[in-house]
Amino acid sequence: MLLVPVGWYFLTRTNLGLELVSIGEDPETADTMGISVFRLRYLAVLIGGGFAGAAGAHLSLAFSGLWVPGMTAGRGWIAVALVIFAQWRPSRLLVGAYLFGLLDAFRLRSQSLSLSLEPGTPLAGVLNPGVDFLTNPQIMGTYPYLATIIVLTYTVARTQSDRLAVPDALLEPYTREID
Repeated sequence: MLLVPVGWYFLTRTNLGLELVSIGEDPETADTMGISVFRLRYLAVLIGGGFAGAAGAHLSLAFSGLWVPGMTAGRGWIAVALVIFAQWRPSRLLVGAYLFGLLDAFRLRSQSLSLSLEPGTPLAGVLNPGVDFLTNPQIMGTYPYLATIIVLTYTVARTQSDRLAVPDALLEPYTREID
């Protein structure tokens, strides 16, 4: 949680953060201003890779205590979806992370809960199969991914593509013009 305000402060109040934002929006202008676009992009990739490595280490060491193949289970794609949901704003990222974390925690906690009605209760025969299906651990494991699809669909439909706040130079290679 501390990284969100630190990240916001870094991106909006420090020279290096503002330079990083500028190379994401318009690398040609940033290069004209004397900012080393290539150096800063490589630095951003290295820092992002360091955070991804730290997250993987936390997942395998602190969360589960061991490493197994496929243990991330697509959580990286949820992280990408969180960035799109947050529209590249750190404050919105915290809200989305709590939402997806809540769904994942609910999946883990629900394995010990019994939400079925007692036999003999009115409508128990009708409701219990549905409740049992929806609280099945395998089905509940899909909830964070279903929420990702729903939230992304809602976010993209709600905002026009020009208001989605995607950095203008995202995924575009920069080639320096030589005079």
